[in-house]
Amino acid sequence: MAKERGKWNNIFQLVSLSRRLPKNHSSYERVHLDLRRMRRGMRGEKEVLFPLRFIKKDSHQLLHNLRIPDQNGAFEIDTLLLTPHYILILEIKNWYGTIIFGENGQVIRVGDDGMEEGFPNPLHQVKLQRHRLKQWLQSRSMPEIPIVYFVVISYPSTIIKSISPNHPIPEQVIHNNELFFKIQTLDRQFSKLKMDKVQLEHCTHVLNQAQTSFKRDIWAKYNINKNALVTGVFCPFCSNGGMVRHLQKWYCNACGTFSYNAHIAALNDYKVLISDFISNREARRFLHIQSPYVAKHILQTGGYEKQGKTSHTRYRLEIKDEIS
Repeated sequence: MAKERGKWNNIFQLVSLSRRLPKNHSSYERVHLDLRRMRRGMRGEKEVLFPLRFIKKDSHQLLHNLRIPDQNGAFEIDTLLLTPHYILILEIKNWYGTIIFGENGQVIRVGDDGMEEGFPNPLHQVKLQRHRLKQWLQSRSMPEIPIVYFVVISYPSTIIKSISPNHPIPEQVIHNNELFFKIQTLDRQFSKLKMDKVQLEHCTHVLNQAQTSFKRDIWAKYNINKNALVTGVFCPFCSNGGMVRHLQKWYCNACGTFSYNAHIAALNDYKVLISDFISNREARRFLHIQSPYVAKHILQTGGYEKQGKTSHTRYRLEIKDEIS
């Protein structure tokens, strides 16, 4: 299964940025709004994963959040289902409220507050994905195989309407709770074998290997200078900044609690926001530690890989579980 690198990288960045950005910063509200939207989107995609649990794992291969480079840049696919008989593209939409399919490919979402918002027709997007995927597979001498698609509305409570009887809802637009049964119908419809087991595994492997992540330049996007970030170790219990290191523990002056590993979250923030590597001096500055020996102890006992010698020593950071 393809790693969900792109989207997880983005959400990790926003989570870290949201707690490191001062509340009086001009981009503070925008960062938190984008984070709420991204979290809602991730919840919607998890909703779609549920019906996919029931498909046959031996003959159906699932890839999530693909970003495939081609001659025109790169194209993204939310979920791809590969079978020996056909390939299915799933474009997931986390829309809520009422969705109206109008004339000329127009899509309108009406929120609970009655406000209307226009969206590009997702069918045009997924058709282009199919075209690019077909060309990409052909360029790698993959077997000719039917490629079909669905636009999946992740929340069953979302109402889907047509603007008039003369413009019916496209049959490829479905609710999440219809997905498993639609796949069963496709399994019956496409009965001719197009790829054997070896070819299917090879195709899955090639797609996985081609996967490329996209790390957004959040500094340019939100007009933020890295020097504006709040440094220090945050309390895992009350989120107060400025924990103090004493006798191998972090103490919070606000709530009076202590933690052995509160620095892990801070080093995670440093990795996703600033750099994959950190020196002793940089660690002391970011964690608000005076002693180079304490910083060295934290980095070495934390299992971070040491690179270089003497003043050029740096440590490769990895995302670690934040255990208090």
